[in-house]
Amino acid sequence: MQGSHPTGTDVSALDHILGDEKTIGAGMIEGWSLTESIYFAFVSGLTIGYGDLAPKSLLARALAIFIGARGVLVTALVAAIAVKALTAAGEGGE
Repeated sequence: MQGSHPTGTDVSALDHILGDEKTIGAGMIEGWSLTESIYFAFVSGLTIGYGDLAPKSLLARALAIFIGARGVLVTALVAAIAVKALTAAGEGGE
């Protein structure tokens, strides 16, 4: 499977952050350009949250919560895979 880890876990963060209409939808509701919407998705999904773009409508805020929660889960997944790989490399190198 393309974009997939050998364990069968999809680890494509870009697909998870940008790969759905929720990301663009939040920007369209707010009247942001495509680049502003993508920027907002990255900043929110990576849980940086600069605050320069903030959704004002209830629906866009709900989508922003979804994007942020999804970003936390993807970050945790990437960290878990990295720890597993480092642990396996450490055990194999002894």
